[in-house]
Amino acid sequence: MESSTESIGIDNFSSNEIKNQILREGIWLPYTERIKNLERVQKKLWELYDSNCNVDDRRKILDDIVNLQLVIANWYASSLKVIDLEGNCGVCSR
Repeated sequence: MESSTESIGIDNFSSNEIKNQILREGIWLPYTERIKNLERVQKKLWELYDSNCNVDDRRKILDDIVNLQLVIANWYASSLKVIDLEGNCGVCSR
């Protein structure tokens, strides 16, 4: 999985360069890629859970799934806010 900065290549950018790139290219591609990656991880965790017979391991995996689902829910909630912002002022229309 890519690091959180690789999808738009901002590892060595200043804050101003990052802001300008977002203004130029929009945020949806890296934003949606992160959501897809989180959902891929969740799917892999469920596969690991299903294939594991050890009760302690399964409990740990379920803990990870629960924690990840909170992160995914927050990403979707943030998406709704961004969509609302976009609808009101056209900030992210790329």
